[in-house]
Amino acid sequence: HLQLNEGDCFIEWLPDELLTQILSELDQTSLGRCAQLSRRWQRLATQPRLWRKIRIGCRNPGMTPGLALCLSAQLAGAVLELHADRLAADELVHLLSGSPDLQSLTIDGISGPPGSESPLVTLSRCCRRLRSLRLLRCGGLLSAHSLAQLGAGCPHLAHLALDFSSCASLGGSREEFSTLACGLESLSLAFFSAHAEQTVEHLALTIPVCKRLSRLSIGCSRESVLLQLLLRMPRLADLTVRELRFTDKLAGQLVAAAERSGGFESLDFRSCQQLTERGLVALLSACPSLRRLRLSDCRALGGVGYRLAAARLPPGLEQLRLTGWAWPGLVEADLALPLPRGLRELELLLNQQGSPAGLCGLGLRAGLAGCRELTKLTLDLCHSDLLPALLTQLPRLRCLRLTDCRRLTYQAWGLTASSPDLHELMLLQWSSLTDEAVADLCASPVARGLRRLCLSPCLQLTRASLASIASSCPWLTRLTLNGCRRISQADLQLAQPAFEQRVELIIGREAEAAAQKLQFLSDTELD
Repeated sequence: HLQLNEGDCFIEWLPDELLTQILSELDQTSLGRCAQLSRRWQRLATQPRLWRKIRIGCRNPGMTPGLALCLSAQLAGAVLELHADRLAADELVHLLSGSPDLQSLTIDGISGPPGSESPLVTLSRCCRRLRSLRLLRCGGLLSAHSLAQLGAGCPHLAHLALDFSSCASLGGSREEFSTLACGLESLSLAFFSAHAEQTVEHLALTIPVCKRLSRLSIGCSRESVLLQLLLRMPRLADLTVRELRFTDKLAGQLVAAAERSGGFESLDFRSCQQLTERGLVALLSACPSLRRLRLSDCRALGGVGYRLAAARLPPGLEQLRLTGWAWPGLVEADLALPLPRGLRELELLLNQQGSPAGLCGLGLRAGLAGCRELTKLTLDLCHSDLLPALLTQLPRLRCLRLTDCRRLTYQAWGLTASSPDLHELMLLQWSSLTDEAVADLCASPVARGLRRLCLSPCLQLTRASLASIASSCPWLTRLTLNGCRRISQADLQLAQPAFEQRVELIIGREAEAAAQKLQFLSDTELD
C-alpha cells in the first residue's frame, strides 16, 4: 500500500508504463499541456509513439518558425496520420521526408512560395505505405508529373479526395489521373465552378474501368458526368452526390447501376426537390442491402412518400436522414409506422417551414419502439409527452438534437424518470427557456452524463443557470449558450472553477456561429 503525505499527487507514484498508457488516450493538445508539467512528464509525453496522429499549421500567427523541422527530428518517423494546414512547401517536404510509415495525409493549402521539390513528389518518394490522401486548396500541387509519381511511388493508395481547386487543375493530367484512379477504392471529387466541372466531365469520358472502386463522392450539376462514372465503376456500393438534382429519371439509372453492382450499401443525395414516390420506391426496391440513406430537400415527398419509404426500408438499415420542407399530408399515423430495428442514427427534419396542423411527433413513440440500438437522434418535432417516452425507450441513445422546441415545456424534464447515458444534448428554439427550466433539466437524469450541451435562445438566462449546470454536469466539456444578454464574460470567468472539467464556454454571437458551424459540418463534410 502506498503511504501518501498531504499534498502528494498519487498519479506521480504510477510507473512510466502505466502513465504512458494513460497518455496514449489523450489528443495532441492535451499531450502538449502534459509536457509542460515537469521534466518527467515532458519525457513521457514526447515519446514518438504517442504522436502518431498530428495536426500542424501556421494559421496561428504565434507558431514557432521551423516547428515542422523540430517535429521531424523529434518524432523520428513515428507519424502515421498527418494534417498539414497551410504549411510552407519546404517545411512540409522536410516533414514528409522523415515520415516513411505515413498512412494518411491531408494538405489544407500551401503558404509561401513553391519549394525546391513538390510535396507530392516527396510523398511518392518517401511514403510508400500511404493509403489516404486529401487535398484542399492545393490546385498548384497537382500536375502530370506529380500524379505519375504518386501512382508509381504509393502503390497502396486507396482513398483520394480532391476539392474544387484541385479538380480544376486536372485538365492537363487526364492520362495520369486515369492510371491513378484504377487502383483506388474510394474517390471524392468536389467542384463548384464551371471550369472544374468541365474538367471532370472530360475525365469521366476518358477514365478506364475502376474494378476496385466501391465508394464515390461527387459534387456536380450535370447528370451526364455521374452516369459516365457509374458505367466505369462496376463495384460501386457507396454513392454521395451533391448539387445534382435527384429526379425519377436518375433514380431509374441508379436502379440499373444497382443491378450491375449487386446493390448499393449507402446513398446520399443532397438535392431531391424533384424526387417523387415512384422514383423512391423503385430505388429502395433495388437496394435490399442498403445500410445508409440520406435524402435532403425532399419537397415533392409528402405523407404518401414517407409511408412508402417506411414500408420499404431494408431491415439492415443503420442510418436514415430525411430532410425537406412541409411534407404535405403527413400525419401522426405515418410517423407511427415502424422503422428498422437495427437503426443507429436517425435525422428527421420534416417541417422546416412550419408543421402541418396538429403534427407534434407523438407518433414516433410507436415508430421508434423497436429501435433500441439507436445512438444518435435529430428531430424538428418535439413535445413534452414525446421527450420522456424517447428517453425511456432508447437505452443506447448518446446524442439528442432537437431543433424546434417551441412545444417543449420545462415540466417535461420532471416526467423523465430514467434516461440513457446521454453525452450530447442540443435544444434549439426553446421559447420557454428560463433559469427554472435549466434547473429542472439539471435535476433530471439526463444531465448527469452530458459532455456537450447547447441551448438556444438564452435571452432570459442568468448566471444562476451556469451554477445549475456546473453542479449537475460533472463530465461537461463544452457549453454553448446562444443569444445570451444577461450573462457577461465576467460571469463566465467566475463560473469556470465550479466545473469539475475544463469547459469550453461559448455565448452570444460566438455560440450562434458555433451552432451554424456544427450544422454546416454535418451537411457538407467531405467523405
